Amino acid sequence: MKYAVIGSGSMGNRRVSHLKELSNTEVLCYDIRIDRREFVSKKYSINSASGVKDIINFGPDAIFICTPPASHLDYINLAIKHNWHFMVEQPIFHKPLPA
Repeated sequence: MKYAVIGSGSMGNRRVSHLKELSNTEVLCYDIRIDRREFVSKKYSINSASGVKDIINFGPDAIFICTPPASHLDYINLAIKHNWHFMVEQPIFHKPLPA
């Protein structure tokens, strides 16, 4: 299976670590911060994406959304558009509902 981990902070690091423990997995990491994605890429010997096009071209079976809440919905919509499974932790959106 192929997985993309979007967000290379502490949560993304943890997800990559867990995925690398599985056999027969290919993992790609992405972060808008170059330093974070390069760190995770080197630490786990995986490829990194420089943008959404690279993630699409990688063709993951599933993505882990490990970004700040403000971008959760964008990546959820990307996953739905490409028929990828996804995992995102709450909150999905950071703005409260109107009263």
